[in-house]
Amino acid sequence: MQADELLAAFAVFGAVFAAASGGDSPRDIRRQYARRPGMPPAWVFEVAWGALYLCIGASAYLFWFGRAVGWASTAGAWALLANLLANRYWTRLYFTYRSVPLAVLDIALLLATGAFYMFCALWHMWDVYYFLAALLFAPYMAWTLFALYLVWRAEQDGSVATAPEPCARRP
Repeated sequence: MQADELLAAFAVFGAVFAAASGGDSPRDIRRQYARRPGMPPAWVFEVAWGALYLCIGASAYLFWFGRAVGWASTAGAWALLANLLANRYWTRLYFTYRSVPLAVLDIALLLATGAFYMFCALWHMWDVYYFLAALLFAPYMAWTLFALYLVWRAEQDGSVATAPEPCARRP
């Protein structure tokens, strides 16, 4: 197995791991936050994340199986893997630990790694697969900016504690 194939296998594993373990916050917590003024209803999050994971998966597929090689292909794959791992922990940081500073820091990491992934995809813009990979990743980046707005809005309303509180462990 060559290095690029191994990297692709790790990235696909990371995508599946991130998608499969996204249920850190109970549905009633999302509904509680959705009732605040200016927040979308709870069902929007379920539908949006389903569509976003399809877009992320299609983007990753096009990126992995593009014909270009070089530093941008390898760096973009690592950036996407880092992005998916940071995405996995955002829910826990915000909803479980109620740590707004750590959640905002995680969003900054999401935006930075996502922007770098898109930059690497656009580096090979002459290849339509990479261009489409960047376009398919754009809705996720927009949603991440929207999440930053929602965190800021909740902080302004005082609906989330800024210090971590002890939480009951799940069985």
